[in-house]
Amino acid sequence: MLPKTTLSELLLFLAEHEDFHSIESLGSFTSAQVREALKDLAFSLRKQASEEQSSAKIDFKHFEELSPKVKQVLSTLTPRECQTLFQHFGFEK
Repeated sequence: MLPKTTLSELLLFLAEHEDFHSIESLGSFTSAQVREALKDLAFSLRKQASEEQSSAKIDFKHFEELSPKVKQVLSTLTPRECQTLFQHFGFEK
């Protein structure tokens, strides 16, 4: 799956450069509605990516018992993976 920031940029590009004439032929939505929906989705994804990036920074000073090698491995995990791992072992971020 694409990273959220990349997907956000792709959705914005489509919203700005695609005509969506085929959607109008369905009669359900207008091109403007589809563009607006894509922009809203793109901005929502961008916000989620930003929030995940902020929460990704783990303060290891609370985990002095961890070796530098373990800290290095943890730093490669996604925020969700790291959170899941800590919850599984009973640690809080």
